[in-house]
Amino acid sequence: MAMINDCDHNLLVWIDLEMSGLDLNIHTIVEIAIAITDFHLKNYIEGPDIVIHHDQDVLDKMNDWSRQQHTKSGLIELIRQSQISLYNAETTVIDFLKRYCASGTGILAGNSVFVDRWFIEKYMPRLNAILHPSIVDCSTLKELTLRWQPVRYTKRPHKQMMHRARDDIRESINELNHYRQHNFYLGWHAIRHPPYLPAPILSNPRTHLVWLKTDSDQVNHVYVIITDGNLNILNDIYLDMNDKCNKYSLLVSFLHKNILVNRSSPICGQCVHIDRARIQRIIPEFLSCCHYRSIDVDVLNVLCRRWARRVYENRPIINADSNNLITELQGSIQLLQYYRANVFKFDLFDQEKQS
Repeated sequence: MAMINDCDHNLLVWIDLEMSGLDLNIHTIVEIAIAITDFHLKNYIEGPDIVIHHDQDVLDKMNDWSRQQHTKSGLIELIRQSQISLYNAETTVIDFLKRYCASGTGILAGNSVFVDRWFIEKYMPRLNAILHPSIVDCSTLKELTLRWQPVRYTKRPHKQMMHRARDDIRESINELNHYRQHNFYLGWHAIRHPPYLPAPILSNPRTHLVWLKTDSDQVNHVYVIITDGNLNILNDIYLDMNDKCNKYSLLVSFLHKNILVNRSSPICGQCVHIDRARIQRIIPEFLSCCHYRSIDVDVLNVLCRRWARRVYENRPIINADSNNLITELQGSIQLLQYYRANVFKFDLFDQEKQS
């Protein structure tokens, strides 16, 4: 297999973690695997897959799901047998990554990889420091295809759910390649600009989306929009978070009133993993109302830049320096409307009718 050039700035860094649970205050990383591909999802280079030793007190704090899965896969016994510390595992992964990526250029990729990013930020800060700020979360494409291309969604590669890090990486690469082959080679179509053809309201509340924007790590201001699956705005709320306890309850109450099917609506936005982490820290009840996946519009920026250049170059530009949460979040919706019109144009049935 051809080797990837050193310091290539167009590389995807596939990292998958197995954790003892999903609570950053209690749980930790128990396995890490890494691989690198180019943006054609070729030139696959497999890195280390490391099981990390932890004492029994860490194993005792595993949540029930993790204990069941890691017992079934044999990972718990491997954790006991391992002699590799968290710090040494991080060093080994960094040494591998530096052979192929200049610092700050490798883009973290995977399924719901924002969760991996949270754990890397806390438990492997040296590794986090040399990754690009953007992520490629395959779950963004999964959620959008589910809503806009349901036939194609049923034809996506199905996972074996092994819940071992290296297996999860391979399955995520296969899934992203499916979307790449079917969504992004549309350069011969004319670029569509507003006004788009009116999209019908997707009345099924399971398709609704929760758009989130916060102003800073201190979360002084929060703006939330509810849209249906076709990005029609249904309701919104803007809160100055003075008197935080009262505003927390207002925000959670707003979600309960507008999300009719609990835990079915993903959190959406631009680099939304940052906002999601902020809200998780101060209002975990907010996220407990929403789906565990996110829809990150920045993922489409990253992918279209490589796979659909004309679409990327003609995209509407969001003024991220405006410090206006309303402008920024509504701009993210407009950007996703553009990508919908130009990337998620047809379902398989529509393409068959046109052929």
